[in-house]
Amino acid sequence: MIRPVACLLTLVFTFSLILVPCSGADPCDAKCEYLKQREALVESEESLSFDSGVTLNSAEKLVDTFLSGLRATDIERFNDDDEFVTAVNFRQVKEKIESSKSFAILKTMPKGGLLHTHAFGDPWFLIKQGTYDPDCWINLGSGSSTVPSHKFMYSSYKPRDSDGVQWRNVVQWRREHQDEAAFDASVLYPLIQFYTPHVSVSQDEMWVNFDAVIMRVASLASKESIWRAWILDGLKTLADDGITHVEVRGFMNFICNPGTLEEKYNNTQIILIWKELLQIFNQNVHPSQQISMRFINSFSRAVSVESLIADLKATVDLQLNNATADVVVGFDIVDEEDRYHSLIYYLDAWIYIANYLKERNLPPMKYYFHTAETNWYKDVDSNLYDALLLNTTRIGHGVALTNYPLLQAEVIKRHISVEVCPISNQLLRVVADIREHPAREMLSKGVAITINSDDSVIYGYNGLTYDYWSAYTAWNLTLGGLKQLTQNGIIYSALPDDLKVQKLQQLDGLWKSWISDTVDYIIRGH
Repeated sequence: MIRPVACLLTLVFTFSLILVPCSGADPCDAKCEYLKQREALVESEESLSFDSGVTLNSAEKLVDTFLSGLRATDIERFNDDDEFVTAVNFRQVKEKIESSKSFAILKTMPKGGLLHTHAFGDPWFLIKQGTYDPDCWINLGSGSSTVPSHKFMYSSYKPRDSDGVQWRNVVQWRREHQDEAAFDASVLYPLIQFYTPHVSVSQDEMWVNFDAVIMRVASLASKESIWRAWILDGLKTLADDGITHVEVRGFMNFICNPGTLEEKYNNTQIILIWKELLQIFNQNVHPSQQISMRFINSFSRAVSVESLIADLKATVDLQLNNATADVVVGFDIVDEEDRYHSLIYYLDAWIYIANYLKERNLPPMKYYFHTAETNWYKDVDSNLYDALLLNTTRIGHGVALTNYPLLQAEVIKRHISVEVCPISNQLLRVVADIREHPAREMLSKGVAITINSDDSVIYGYNGLTYDYWSAYTAWNLTLGGLKQLTQNGIIYSALPDDLKVQKLQQLDGLWKSWISDTVDYIIRGH
């Protein structure tokens, strides 16, 4: 919410009076009056907090006190080091985070919706299942325009080599090393992981490497049997982390025809496979763990205007297709904002699709734009202007939003939520210290945010616990704040209202069970 200026001025004048003591007044009375007015000022400030509408019951208050105590203990222990834990690159402190007592409690906390992810799943699952498949090959050459270096492919026979392409069977390659486990950990695993480069590496170079890692993950998951098993395992991982709804940018359409690098399925077909796997998963878990899914069709902001128009029309087709209409909810363009095209570059495409839909009496396209994933002011973050003019439903990242008070006020007015990805923003050098992430200021101003993982599969973790722990620790959140954020993951999802009600009820049941279990843990003396 926006703080009324008149209200603030009234508070300033009211609370400044106590600083002028009355002649002959009892010092004790003055002190009591001061403390009384100070308490009122604190209460007035806290009433403006984003979680002020969350009322905790006695059990929740106990958990809040317990959890904040664990956080204080963890911080004190971590402060033995030179830097605060969230000021250090996530890769360097991941094991330390896992050792914290507050992390163990948050791991069991229900988290509602994950609204911003491009790919989820356990990277080690791909190593163990994919690279141990006898049909798995890797290009150890320098790479070509069609086959980059270290890309994987599945073939029952050795693929043909060419300039920059030298295929090697991964199983045979591993056998040449005495310690196969070390080979997996030191050679293969790093190929499908993103590591923040040195500051001397430019942003563009960093993003080129980022894209290369994503490509390798996709190619390692390109065998259908492995992809299917990986997705089912990934759904279980999300459910175990307390996630009950997921919205994916794109369709993770990685499956290729055997012996080729060509996609086996079109988007309609891959969505039907997703539905099949989701049904299998939900049939085999308790109803409280069942997951719902939606997809946001996404394309690179490197394409031409003409190509984007075709992509937008393809999205409309998916939304008109009875087999896919219920799960394809909108459109986004992704990739590095600094390196590729701005939203206004595609103005002709946005106007074209708006007229295209209007002529057919169809509702406007819903957008979920990646916007202002940057720490530059008045540069690529100017995409925020166009995102709002194009009536975006949510904002992906939105790190620079706090630089634009008028736009931020409009975001609040329109109830547009910001999909915040704390760890991703740190790893991609948008913020160095999560304590200084603009999302904390957004919360204090009334911007609705959700907590997300972005590309956790290449960041070395699963689920949302690490991101929630980072936000809880860095932003000094309360349990009420955590509760509001988990609810936001459903409230600001793309689900229709009736399903939101169902998912909120599911989340409420999980939350109550978690509170009860945590209280029992506290009473037992943990």
